Amino acid sequence: MAKSKRLTRAQRTAILKALADPKRFELLERIAAANCPMGCMQAKAALAIAPATLSHHIKELETAGLIPWSAPASSTICICSRTFWPPSASRWERWPGRAAPHLPNKFTIALNPFTCLPNQFDSYRNVEAMAFRLRRREMKNLQGKVALVTGASKGIGAAIAKEFAARGAAVAVNYSGSKEAAEKVVADIKAAGGKAIAVQANLAQPDAAGPLVDAVAKAFGPIDVLVNNAGVYEFAPIEAVTPEHFNRQFNLNVLGLLLATQAAVKSFSPKGGSIINIGSVAAGGVPAASVYSATKGAVDSITKALSQEFGPKQIRVNSLNPGMVETEGVHAAGFLGSDFHKKVIDETPLGRIGQPSDIATIAAFLASDDSYWVNGQTIQAAGGNRL
Repeated sequence: MAKSKRLTRAQRTAILKALADPKRFELLERIAAANCPMGCMQAKAALAIAPATLSHHIKELETAGLIPWSAPASSTICICSRTFWPPSASRWERWPGRAAPHLPNKFTIALNPFTCLPNQFDSYRNVEAMAFRLRRREMKNLQGKVALVTGASKGIGAAIAKEFAARGAAVAVNYSGSKEAAEKVVADIKAAGGKAIAVQANLAQPDAAGPLVDAVAKAFGPIDVLVNNAGVYEFAPIEAVTPEHFNRQFNLNVLGLLLATQAAVKSFSPKGGSIINIGSVAAGGVPAASVYSATKGAVDSITKALSQEFGPKQIRVNSLNPGMVETEGVHAAGFLGSDFHKKVIDETPLGRIGQPSDIATIAAFLASDDSYWVNGQTIQAAGGNRL
């Protein structure tokens, strides 16, 4: 009989991450409840519930090298020590370091708290708590960082500010005219145990960026993350384009972004950091939105240029380009329920428009050290839609 190898700490952590998947965890809970009031599950019974899913789960772990032994469909995954443990502890001590004599077969994967099984993982009863702690640690991947999010009083900017704060960052919530909304964002962050301030600055004004950055640095110290989210959009066919229409969008979407970046970089941490430019899939060109599309195309070009310019300073620059996202602005513009809205959904493989939280989690990744090797990239966040 082949001996099972003991899992390494790295393997145990990897399996825990796999079990932390809410969908997979739900499957394991269903299997456990269906088989044993004490919490034991067997793959044979489980396969009757979800054969494809469980087989894929076992194969996935095996292929990834997380299970260092064969795990055929007839294997047992046991999470209840009482299912096969001898009734007497003294009797158990006769087999130190060996699998229990009446385990169903040599391919048993035991998820239990005892150290005597060579192929043992932590108790399934503890997996939920352990997975929560693991997710909580990963959720704090911005701990100690200082982030400035422009245009953060509502919509995508507000969602990014809240997400950053939930992950441990001190966040400066910039707003232009929506003071009450910005203060509400700050209040929500503080109520959740986070740290935030609201700072007014209209970045369409050339002299606004400097005082904004100074206020953030005074409150929190050197900046680690800048999110250039402040922007406006105004759709108009070519015959309706005017200098005012052009300047209104370019002054904020492009010049405002450049000046905010220029000011912020002077106060960046010596260790470097991350700049996230919120662009749009409209950079590829949208009918009746030539000026807005041009501003977002410019953002992508700026991102590529600055990623090379700031690389020696260890400052990464990336564009995050959403598709249609359900925000206050989209509601106000009357897009929801329109033919354009329906067209976007029809052309989106995931079958819906985005939510601010969809963008915020990607921004959090780009802000964290987890994305250290991602630089100068344009990331489409539109559910597969390509305008």
